[in-house]
Amino acid sequence: MKKLWISILWLWIFLAWNNIFAAWTWEQLTGETTAQELTGILAQVDSLSKKLENYKSELIKETDTSKKKLQSIAEQTVWITDTSLYKAATCLWAVSTEDKDLDYDKLINKTKGDFLTDYISLDWDIKRLEFGLSGLDPIVLENNIDSFYNKNSAKIADLETDYYVNVKELKNDFLEYLGNNKEILNKLAQNLDFVAEIIDTTNNITDLFEEFTDALNDESDFLDNLNKSREEYEKSFEEQIDTIMAEAIEKYNPSSDLQAKYLIHKDNFIKKYNLEAKKAQYYIFSALFSYDDYQLILDKKALVEKQFEIKDWTPNCSLLLTTNVNLGSYAQEVKTKAEKLERGLNVLTNAIYDGRLHIEFLEEPAISHFNENIETLTKRLTKNYRLMLDSETPQATETNTGSATEETNPQTETTPVNNVTFTQAFKKGTYNEEIKTLQTILKNWWYYEGEINWVYDNATIEAVYKFQLKEWVITWKETNKSWYWWFGPATRAKLNSLIS
Repeated sequence: MKKLWISILWLWIFLAWNNIFAAWTWEQLTGETTAQELTGILAQVDSLSKKLENYKSELIKETDTSKKKLQSIAEQTVWITDTSLYKAATCLWAVSTEDKDLDYDKLINKTKGDFLTDYISLDWDIKRLEFGLSGLDPIVLENNIDSFYNKNSAKIADLETDYYVNVKELKNDFLEYLGNNKEILNKLAQNLDFVAEIIDTTNNITDLFEEFTDALNDESDFLDNLNKSREEYEKSFEEQIDTIMAEAIEKYNPSSDLQAKYLIHKDNFIKKYNLEAKKAQYYIFSALFSYDDYQLILDKKALVEKQFEIKDWTPNCSLLLTTNVNLGSYAQEVKTKAEKLERGLNVLTNAIYDGRLHIEFLEEPAISHFNENIETLTKRLTKNYRLMLDSETPQATETNTGSATEETNPQTETTPVNNVTFTQAFKKGTYNEEIKTLQTILKNWWYYEGEINWVYDNATIEAVYKFQLKEWVITWKETNKSWYWWFGPATRAKLNSLIS
């Protein structure tokens, strides 16, 4: 009986405790509010939430409308900002757009991002109020929501005003600078256009060449096989050149300066070999596609990018402004070569994909021609490299005087100066048969005092510089000799006219 009363007592305590805990929990969650008061809070939350959503929608509409206005203002400046003269001015930092950003998409997106961040914060405040986790008064929260709309609506209006003012200032700054520096800007703008044309044209041809090689590879493995063979031949040729150089060093014990010359010649011979090997690789298509022309415009683009320090499509405009290079004729030469290449590559690519050009019929003659040319090329260039090293060494000149002939020694070869037309530029250290002709002509005219070594070296460069000065290709005012080494279109044209 006693145990029964104890059990009843513990049951009563348990039920009483649960009622106390339940009442305490409800009071904590509702802040001691009645059901009627709780309904009122939920209604306020719903009202605040709808108001915030409406404001957000209104601000989005306002930014969309504002974007159209900014776009309209920007379109009115296109006649300035899309011109080469304006690009020239910004390239010289005479007109800066850094603080006058005209990218209206960027400006509108930033404004949207700012007010959406505010929106998320207010939406969280409303949710905390709904769950009884916020001590914020609903009236204060409603004021904050109104402030959110008013503040951001004003920012959008200010954005339109600022944009209009910035565009107007930009116009005034540019027109003022243009009025005082029109000649400078015209020259720079023209050169910028020429550089862009050279780069764009070359990139387009590179894309077409890749499409052509992709078409070949889709139909046959012979191009891949030729690539592997060419790489093996190039490696073998370099090893032979290294052997010849080692033999010359052992035989003549040359000075460190002379050994440096050996290395320059080695690099030039390897470049020459690689170029000729690629030319032989595509010879079967040469009626429509000249690898020589393709390599020429690639070299011209690389030279322009190097000389004008072009990075991310933007050149060093100070260099571009002071150069005496005729970039117009340079761009025209690239364009002329590219147009012919474009026609040929398009015909070949389309013919392959249309089935009008059957690659399997070309495989055997292409591989046969390639192997024959590579063997001949290897013999010729290894022989010439050996002769060049011999001619560079004073001891060799003394010992080989009696046996050297005009046919075998490039140093003693002569070239007639009539019926010669120079068509290409040379980089320092270039090895080329045309350089032999250039050296011979300049030597006959008392400009060149060095040896006929087929290399565009310092002695040849100085001779070209003397010729440029004497014939007024450049003037003495160019004290820094910034382009004196350049065997460019103007120098070639003057030389060709005198020869003819």
